[in-house]
Amino acid sequence: MFLATFLLPGHPALPRTYLVLAAVTGMLLMTTEMLRHRQLLREPAGLTTLVKLVLMGIAVHGWLPPVPTILAAFVLAAFFAHAPKHIRHLRLF
Repeated sequence: MFLATFLLPGHPALPRTYLVLAAVTGMLLMTTEMLRHRQLLREPAGLTTLVKLVLMGIAVHGWLPPVPTILAAFVLAAFFAHAPKHIRHLRLF
């Protein structure tokens, strides 16, 4: 739904329930991943999530063109979500 509000013509309004649901489930997912790995921001999986959130915030506030920025965030997230485990959870530092 979130992606559709940026990609469909006319920018349909996103119901607040969907926005709250996406935010709450995203925070729960990130929290459970942090509890399991404890060094999530040292791994590509955690850094990708952080970059995705920053890109989405930049697009929502209009600092970059929304459609390519949101699309880049989702493509980046999809790429790392389907990367092999040894790449996703590689310790960078």
